[in-house]
Amino acid sequence: MTNKKMATSLLFSFFVSLTLNLPSVKLFYSSALLNVIAFAGIFSVGFYRTYFIENDVIALRWNELKILFYFFLMWLSLLFVTWIRNPFEMNIANLIQYGLIIGFTAGIFFFLNKEDLPKIFIYQIIWGLFIAALEATIRIPKSRALGQHYLTSGVPIALTIVMLFAYNYYKRDIKTFIWSSPIFFVLFSGVTSLSGRSPIILSLLVPLLIVLFHVSTQRNLKKKLMSFVIVLISTAFIVYVLSQTLPPGVINRLIRVIADIESEPRLEVYFATIDTIIENPFGVGFNYTNEFDIFYPHNIFLEIILVGGVFALIPVSLLFFALLKSFNRIFRLRLTSVIWFGLLTFIFLTWNISFSLSSTYILFSAMAIYVKSLSEQHTM
Repeated sequence: MTNKKMATSLLFSFFVSLTLNLPSVKLFYSSALLNVIAFAGIFSVGFYRTYFIENDVIALRWNELKILFYFFLMWLSLLFVTWIRNPFEMNIANLIQYGLIIGFTAGIFFFLNKEDLPKIFIYQIIWGLFIAALEATIRIPKSRALGQHYLTSGVPIALTIVMLFAYNYYKRDIKTFIWSSPIFFVLFSGVTSLSGRSPIILSLLVPLLIVLFHVSTQRNLKKKLMSFVIVLISTAFIVYVLSQTLPPGVINRLIRVIADIESEPRLEVYFATIDTIIENPFGVGFNYTNEFDIFYPHNIFLEIILVGGVFALIPVSLLFFALLKSFNRIFRLRLTSVIWFGLLTFIFLTWNISFSLSSTYILFSAMAIYVKSLSEQHTM
């Protein structure tokens, strides 16, 4: 790789990593300018590298085009319903906000190369480790007025745990386990120092899903059964260790998920959203809070269907099942995409617990990275 290619790859990867971690970066400097910098960086560096260094053109493979088509169709349906239902509710700020989501996703689809993927992984390890070390020692101050809370720092830490676990699962060698063990220790120290439960749950649940997906692709029944037994024993051991080390308040919140789910405040929001969807099957459009008593549903699927109705349901379903269909291949063939599967699954589950449609530039950027990783197979 030439010096120019290496430099542009480092820069492009940096801007993609910045996009994935914008909320936690804003813990130190909160400005919408960071979104613009990340967006401009992806397009300017990507365009310069493609046309002036590689002397190439933008060319997408069939599976990438299909996913991108469903993605665009979904957003067109959301904007169409809004235009029909609430044409005066959309302003320039809204259009820029949703335009950036589409732009971030398209930019990664257009310009990401296979040599960028290992660098994105390294950037994530560095950033997650940095945030975890601060949370485990001095605690990062957060501004409620800016919408910052435990997830703002918990997401990058837990995401790094998931990606590092996926990397270990891909490599499966003692050398990788040895150098990553101290990193895991710092990451878990950071994530368990937070008051929230979802980063802890998802940093364990997604690795468990990775193992179960892999086990399900094994054809030898004896090996499959043995693997399931090992998974059960390992899970029980981890749960026991956590029960002995986590603060009582966090343990009580974790137990409430299973033992007292009816008291979960989100259930009320879910039911209210479902009732609104049933009453408005063709969608209510963006900026629905003025008309309906719902701030946001805390669930991306529900919010997409709430906004776009049946018009959005079709493309989002096609998008979801197209991604689901690809999972079997990465585990059966032991591809490096397992790392990016971890990234996408974690972000997807997080955005189905909290966060709104307006912040899905992170979710759809993760989707674009995962889809590109399937086409741009690389070594790690």
